[in-house]
Amino acid sequence: MFDALFDSNGKKVKYMGMVNIKRYFEICLGSYYNPETEYIVLWYGKIYYHRRRKTVQVYFLNSTTNKQVVVGVSIKSILKLPIGSIWVEGKCEEKYEFETLYTKLDAYDNKKYKRPNLTYTNHYGISKDKGEYILKPDSYPVDDIKTDSNSNIVVHTDTVKIIIPSVLFFVAHYGVSKEINKVLISWHKQEVEERLNLNDGYGDLITIPDRCVIADAGVFQGSCHHQAKLSGL
Repeated sequence: MFDALFDSNGKKVKYMGMVNIKRYFEICLGSYYNPETEYIVLWYGKIYYHRRRKTVQVYFLNSTTNKQVVVGVSIKSILKLPIGSIWVEGKCEEKYEFETLYTKLDAYDNKKYKRPNLTYTNHYGISKDKGEYILKPDSYPVDDIKTDSNSNIVVHTDTVKIIIPSVLFFVAHYGVSKEINKVLISWHKQEVEERLNLNDGYGDLITIPDRCVIADAGVFQGSCHHQAKLSGL
């Protein structure tokens, strides 16, 4: 079904993945791995630790067998594995190009503490409560999608729902620093604020925690700017 999905909705275009993930295939698939086969990225699963490193489950379609395989890939490389990217010999030189959709988030509702057209949800929560899915298993049959407990960012634009896997949003905005990644994943809000010096009482001065890097300053500037906008509402 996926080969028909890709053939009807996308065309192959040049794309350089700029990373070699062959060792991840070899570790996870062993003798079942065929380096010459095209493996196409379908979806992202849970985040977990492997040898003390944050790893993301990536669902691939084996284009030869038309079956899915799951490979654990370092979270640092995940932005280089977009859905539709094609991996041969552990490298990517092509991907399927799909329609580009644009959306805009509604203004933050300070009384309801949310944006009207934005929700955070997962397949498991929806299927348990309402029997509905943000991705219908029949039209996008990723293995175990019904019980996927990972939250997804869902933006509603008229009749269109744009689904953004949270791991992509997370890494895109906080991927510079391993320390920021670790703190945001591991601790609750109050502890996060303390460990990242978000409420250090220095006013407009941005202080960077000892274990972070100078390049993280932009992340903290963005946080300060966001808090200032909320305070002005």
